[in-house]
Amino acid sequence: MKKIFNWKSGLILIILLAAFLRLWQLGSVPKGISDDEAAYIYNAYSISHTGKDILGVFLPLSFNAHSSMSPVPVYLIAPFVGTMGLSAFSGRLPAALVSIGSVFLLFLITDFLFKNKRIALISALLLAISPWALQLGRNVWDVDFAAFFLLFGIYIFITKIDSKKFLWSLVPFLFAFYSYHATKIYFIFLIPVLIFFFRKELLKRKKEMIVFLCGCLVIGISFLIVLETQGVTRQTDVFLLKDKNAAILVNWERQYNSSPWKLRDIFSNKPLYYLRVIRENYLEAFSTNFLFLYGDVDGGAQIDNIHFRGVLYVIELPLLLLGIYWLLKNKNGFPKKFLLLLLLIAPLPSTFTVDRSFVTRDIMMLPVLMIIVACGLAYLLKIIAKQKPIYKYLFISVFVLFYLFLFSEYVYQYYYRWSTYGAEGWQRSYIDLVYLINSEKNNYNQFYISGNSQDVLLQYSIFNKVDPNMVQRLWSSKSIKIDNITMFNGCFDSKIFKALPKGTFYASLESDCHYDGATSKKIVDESDPLRTIWNIYENK
Repeated sequence: MKKIFNWKSGLILIILLAAFLRLWQLGSVPKGISDDEAAYIYNAYSISHTGKDILGVFLPLSFNAHSSMSPVPVYLIAPFVGTMGLSAFSGRLPAALVSIGSVFLLFLITDFLFKNKRIALISALLLAISPWALQLGRNVWDVDFAAFFLLFGIYIFITKIDSKKFLWSLVPFLFAFYSYHATKIYFIFLIPVLIFFFRKELLKRKKEMIVFLCGCLVIGISFLIVLETQGVTRQTDVFLLKDKNAAILVNWERQYNSSPWKLRDIFSNKPLYYLRVIRENYLEAFSTNFLFLYGDVDGGAQIDNIHFRGVLYVIELPLLLLGIYWLLKNKNGFPKKFLLLLLLIAPLPSTFTVDRSFVTRDIMMLPVLMIIVACGLAYLLKIIAKQKPIYKYLFISVFVLFYLFLFSEYVYQYYYRWSTYGAEGWQRSYIDLVYLINSEKNNYNQFYISGNSQDVLLQYSIFNKVDPNMVQRLWSSKSIKIDNITMFNGCFDSKIFKALPKGTFYASLESDCHYDGATSKKIVDESDPLRTIWNIYENK
């Protein structure tokens, strides 16, 4: 009875720790709201109040106003922003909750695989404090929802395979499929892995197996229909075979080459170029550079990675190797083979893309890695337990202190350093601009904001809780006007700028617009006061 109480108490404490780390200062760190976050949050707000997205489409299955976003995150966020009000906290809360749920699911999956509460608790704890999980679990990332539902589907499938209840796994798999585009690739490979490992159980239930396969097929076909009817375009932006630079790079290889043209055709061509990129993308996901040293360095690295560290703690490298060793020597062949295959298919979502974004697209590496590290740590503790008490307690004390130091260092960097030097990646200057406009609203007759008018509209609408009906009407306008505020793309002509009437407030992006007139105010990058983001011109 005492043993049962202990592991349950441990699990409760781990869940509480995971909740604290994901909910503390959730609305204020990160300090701004990224473009993707803004699109998810405001689309959800629009759905909750009107049943339409910001394009005015009724209950869409693809949200195309920003970047062909998947529907599940939007519909799960909608009740929160609809009841709690429009804010960064209410928008991020669902993602934080599913991230907490993933910690619990990882415990259940690990316990089922190894029938070992210690390994299960350690894996849950490692995921609860993981930089990779925390970096994503505190923001509106569609990948958080996809990872939760994939883990949920896997758990139902492997634990209920002896009964027809395993068919319920189709529900979370469907939600996962429509949570994040990249994990669709993972799903395509996951299903054969599940079928292969549980083929004996499935063959005993052929009718249910056929239903399951048909269900998976329907999920895939349904997306093809959505592609045709909902105008999904994201795949054209990131899919490797759509890479516009492929021909340019191949021609460059052929041009700067002294070999005969026949050899150039054989060794410098698009197929070999694609194979090289695929190889690099796949192997880079397993590299120590990504996992333990630098994390993502391309694409949106400023917002999905805090720099100067890997996505795992460096102390987990020897534990990972020790875990692999323990798994290989383990007589129970199913867990190690199952985990190995899950790990091998996890990087595939980033393998076939142009831009490298391992943190988000390869999220399903994380739970598997945490299980293997947990195996290594449990094995290490078993070895240490056999040593003399003085050596045992000394080693455990040093080990725990080192782990706590690395964890504390990450928390320190996240809240006190990255929240500053990474602020502009989260569009912190938009908040400053909106606050400035609100404070000056009664002092000017007209406000003009030049930049990306739709980005400005989203940020302004979130912080001022603008009626979604109005946003739907204004979204496709070249010049967007709310009250006495006009948002437009591009810049004022210099002649128009010089003739600004009195009572005019004009904000322009430093990177886009340059004028001879002196600025009255500047909004600067919080991490670099010498870098101007917005120039403010006033004619009082």
